[in-house]
Amino acid sequence: MNRFRKSVALSATLALAGVLTACAGADTGTAGGDDGVFKVGLLLPSVGPFAGIAEDQADGFRHYVEDVAGGEFGDTEVEIVTGDEGNDPTIAQESIQRLVEKENVDAVVGVISSAVAYAVAPYIAESGVPTIFTATTADDLTQRQHAPNMFRVSNAASQIMLPLGEYACKDAGYKTAAMVSLDYSFGWEAMGGFAKAYEDAGCTIKQELYTPLGTADWGSVAQSIDKSVDVIIQTSSGSDAAKFLQAYRDFGLSDIPMIANGFGTDLSTLPEASQRKLATPIESVMYYAEALDTPANNEFQEAFQKKYSYTPGIYAEAAYVAGMVLDAAVADLDDINYETLSEAISGVQLDDAPRGALQFDEYGQANLPVYLRQMKSVDGELKNTVVKTLGEDLSQFWTFAPEEAMDEKPYNDLKGTWVN
Repeated sequence: MNRFRKSVALSATLALAGVLTACAGADTGTAGGDDGVFKVGLLLPSVGPFAGIAEDQADGFRHYVEDVAGGEFGDTEVEIVTGDEGNDPTIAQESIQRLVEKENVDAVVGVISSAVAYAVAPYIAESGVPTIFTATTADDLTQRQHAPNMFRVSNAASQIMLPLGEYACKDAGYKTAAMVSLDYSFGWEAMGGFAKAYEDAGCTIKQELYTPLGTADWGSVAQSIDKSVDVIIQTSSGSDAAKFLQAYRDFGLSDIPMIANGFGTDLSTLPEASQRKLATPIESVMYYAEALDTPANNEFQEAFQKKYSYTPGIYAEAAYVAGMVLDAAVADLDDINYETLSEAISGVQLDDAPRGALQFDEYGQANLPVYLRQMKSVDGELKNTVVKTLGEDLSQFWTFAPEEAMDEKPYNDLKGTWVN
């Protein structure tokens, strides 16, 4: 199998952006390791608020590679090489350089932090390494900063929140909202998508509250929420999500309905039954629910639980789907290099992913189902169950034309402008 990739010179634009410490003109070598081996770099954080999420992602990807694909994509042996994202742009930049230039990986899978994703994206684009994002939601990875070798099987931040905005206003009848979010691009973009559709539907944002990742005192945030609103919309993840749910209960906000971004109610985010109880009966929105009753999902859940002894949520499912995508792409290729692999990934269509069908748009973003969910007891375990389907095969641009959407200001730049 020929896995040749021509050398690339790292451009001065990368150095100016602070993406690389290496000098311009460094040679990244040729792709691939030993003949007959397809090397995947799994780039995830080993410590910090997303460490639990990373474990789920690693388990999901390894489960597909080892147990479903039998250690091979097509008839090609798969080797997984790990890199530490570190929840830090500098650490992540060094790690992905090592994976590409020293380990000679054929593809990269992973990345959780949106801040990290935006930092490493220029290097990914310049190096040409096919990359499948499995958790980061940074909108512009598959919009204004898209490159033909970058793909995402998880959602763009605004993608699941746009239909939620219309639902909350028109269907649920919540006429005023307070938005509470983590204070970085993940939160800004998610809340921007919600606010855009919510206000277009005729409703009003009364408050925007943002707090840093790793906030210790969510009680003060909860106390600051305007108690006159009809609904609280929140976007959090990792350890912050459980802290906010506890504060929501402790500071007397339970009488105000809450709808959560589904990252904040994932089972890996809330590993303990007591934590999941805090999310009952809060609704959430996401492209996957572990209690989704379909043959493909039931098979995935049963096999995963048998191996790992826990119920997989969105993070494990997304990494598992990344394995499905790479398997399908590699199976169709005789000669593998960065360009041919990226082209093959762009054409992958899955009918039997646990979440449902999947295909990529022209910007590398997977079209997704969007489910309104609720934490309920299923066979004695609290799980996210589907209450309503807000849409099937939904574009990251929702009802807007891509060019129209990308001509507008990025949601990152609209933080603080939604209150009327």
